[in-house]
Amino acid sequence: MAERKIRVLIVDESRHMAEQLAQVLERFKIVGIATDGKEALYLNTKQKPDVIAMDINLADLDSAELTRQILAERPVTIIMVCDMGSPELQASVTKALRAGACNSVAKSRVLSYPSSPAAQKLVGLIQASAPRINPKKDAVEALSY
Repeated sequence: MAERKIRVLIVDESRHMAEQLAQVLERFKIVGIATDGKEALYLNTKQKPDVIAMDINLADLDSAELTRQILAERPVTIIMVCDMGSPELQASVTKALRAGACNSVAKSRVLSYPSSPAAQKLVGLIQASAPRINPKKDAVEALSY
Protein backbone atom coordinates (compact mmCIF):
# COMPACT_ATOMS: atom_id res chain seq x y z
CA MET A 1 0.00 0.00 0.00
CA ALA A 2 1.38 3.41 -0.95
CA GLU A 3 2.03 5.82 1.87
CA ARG A 4 -0.17 8.92 1.90
CA LYS A 5 1.69 12.08 0.88
CA ILE A 6 2.00 14.97 3.31
CA ARG A 7 -0.75 17.49 2.54
CA VAL A 8 0.42 21.10 2.18
CA LEU A 9 -1.63 24.31 1.90
CA ILE A 10 0.24 27.29 0.44
CA VAL A 11 -0.78 30.78 1.55
CA ASP A 12 0.71 33.68 -0.41
CA GLU A 13 -0.79 36.96 -1.60
CA SER A 14 0.90 36.42 -4.98
CA ARG A 15 -0.58 33.47 -6.88
CA HIS A 16 2.51 33.48 -9.11
CA MET A 17 4.84 33.06 -6.10
CA ALA A 18 2.54 30.41 -4.62
CA GLU A 19 2.66 28.43 -7.86
CA GLN A 20 6.46 28.66 -7.89
CA LEU A 21 6.53 27.40 -4.32
CA ALA A 22 4.18 24.55 -5.30
CA GLN A 23 6.75 23.46 -7.90
CA VAL A 24 9.48 23.37 -5.24
CA LEU A 25 7.17 21.29 -3.02
CA GLU A 26 5.99 18.93 -5.77
CA ARG A 27 6.96 15.83 -3.72
CA PHE A 28 4.07 16.69 -1.38
CA LYS A 29 0.34 16.83 -2.11
CA ILE A 30 -0.57 20.50 -2.55
CA VAL A 31 -4.18 20.68 -1.34
CA GLY A 32 -4.71 24.32 -2.20
CA ILE A 33 -3.38 27.81 -2.71
CA ALA A 34 -4.90 30.66 -0.72
CA THR A 35 -4.17 34.27 -1.65
CA ASP A 36 -5.70 35.83 1.47
CA GLY A 37 -6.49 35.01 5.08
CA LYS A 38 -10.17 34.33 4.56
CA GLU A 39 -9.42 31.75 1.87
CA ALA A 40 -6.68 30.23 4.05
CA LEU A 41 -9.13 29.72 6.91
CA TYR A 42 -11.66 28.13 4.55
CA LEU A 43 -9.12 25.79 2.92
CA ASN A 44 -7.62 24.84 6.29
CA THR A 45 -11.04 23.62 7.43
CA LYS A 46 -12.06 22.06 4.10
CA GLN A 47 -8.79 20.44 2.99
CA LYS A 48 -7.27 19.67 6.43
CA PRO A 49 -3.61 20.07 5.44
CA ASP A 50 -0.84 18.55 7.53
CA VAL A 51 1.33 21.65 7.01
CA ILE A 52 0.69 25.25 5.95
CA ALA A 53 3.47 27.16 4.15
CA MET A 54 2.49 30.80 4.70
CA ASP A 55 3.84 34.15 3.55
CA ILE A 56 3.92 37.07 5.95
CA ASN A 57 2.26 39.60 3.63
CA LEU A 58 -1.49 39.19 3.26
CA ALA A 59 -3.91 41.99 2.45
CA ASP A 60 -6.77 41.07 4.75
CA LEU A 61 -5.21 39.63 7.91
CA ASP A 62 -2.04 40.13 9.90
CA SER A 63 0.00 36.90 9.76
CA ALA A 64 0.07 36.54 13.56
CA GLU A 65 -3.71 36.92 13.76
CA LEU A 66 -4.19 34.46 10.90
CA THR A 67 -1.88 32.00 12.66
CA ARG A 68 -3.96 32.30 15.84
CA GLN A 69 -7.23 31.81 13.94
CA ILE A 70 -5.93 28.80 12.00
CA LEU A 71 -4.66 27.11 15.16
CA ALA A 72 -7.95 27.85 16.96
CA GLU A 73 -9.77 25.90 14.21
CA ARG A 74 -7.51 22.84 14.25
CA PRO A 75 -3.92 21.97 15.09
CA VAL A 76 -1.65 22.21 12.06
CA THR A 77 2.02 22.95 11.50
CA ILE A 78 2.58 26.45 10.09
CA ILE A 79 5.90 27.35 8.48
CA MET A 80 6.45 30.96 7.49
CA VAL A 81 7.92 31.20 3.97
CA CYS A 82 8.74 34.86 3.57
CA ASP A 83 11.45 37.42 3.12
CA MET A 84 12.65 39.25 6.18
CA GLY A 85 14.55 42.10 4.58
CA SER A 86 13.34 44.87 6.86
CA PRO A 87 12.97 45.24 10.62
CA GLU A 88 9.18 45.46 10.15
CA LEU A 89 9.06 42.11 8.34
CA GLN A 90 11.33 40.54 10.94
CA ALA A 91 8.98 41.78 13.66
CA SER A 92 6.00 40.33 11.80
CA VAL A 93 7.71 36.94 11.54
CA THR A 94 8.52 37.04 15.26
CA LYS A 95 4.86 37.80 16.05
CA ALA A 96 3.70 34.88 13.87
CA LEU A 97 6.18 32.55 15.59
CA ARG A 98 4.94 33.70 19.01
CA ALA A 99 1.36 33.09 17.81
CA GLY A 100 2.19 29.46 17.04
CA ALA A 101 3.99 29.19 13.70
CA CYS A 102 6.81 26.69 14.13
CA ASN A 103 9.59 28.01 11.89
CA SER A 104 10.50 30.35 9.04
CA VAL A 105 12.43 30.11 5.79
CA ALA A 106 13.55 32.87 3.40
CA LYS A 107 11.23 32.72 0.38
CA SER A 108 13.63 34.28 -2.14
CA ARG A 109 16.23 31.66 -1.29
CA VAL A 110 13.70 28.82 -1.55
CA LEU A 111 12.54 30.00 -4.96
CA SER A 112 16.05 30.69 -6.31
CA TYR A 113 16.33 27.05 -7.40
CA PRO A 114 14.56 23.90 -6.19
CA SER A 115 17.69 22.25 -4.79
CA SER A 116 18.93 25.33 -2.91
CA PRO A 117 19.84 24.84 0.75
CA ALA A 118 16.81 26.94 1.74
CA ALA A 119 14.47 24.79 -0.40
CA GLN A 120 15.94 21.66 1.16
CA LYS A 121 15.48 23.20 4.61
CA LEU A 122 11.81 23.84 3.86
CA VAL A 123 11.32 20.29 2.59
CA GLY A 124 13.03 18.95 5.70
CA LEU A 125 10.90 21.11 8.00
CA ILE A 126 7.72 19.90 6.29
CA GLN A 127 8.81 16.28 6.55
CA ALA A 128 9.81 16.65 10.19
CA SER A 129 6.81 18.74 11.22
CA ALA A 130 4.01 16.79 9.59
CA PRO A 131 2.33 14.20 11.75
CA ARG A 132 3.43 10.66 11.12
CA ILE A 133 1.00 9.31 8.57
CA ASN A 134 -0.37 5.81 9.03
CA PRO A 135 -2.57 4.85 6.04
CA LYS A 136 -4.30 1.99 7.91
CA LYS A 137 -5.09 4.16 10.93
CA ASP A 138 -6.33 6.98 8.66
CA ALA A 139 -8.66 4.55 6.87
CA VAL A 140 -10.04 3.19 10.16
CA GLU A 141 -10.60 6.72 11.50
CA ALA A 142 -12.35 7.74 8.27
CA LEU A 143 -14.71 4.77 8.62
CA SER A 144 -15.47 5.54 12.26
CA TYR A 145 -17.07 8.91 11.52
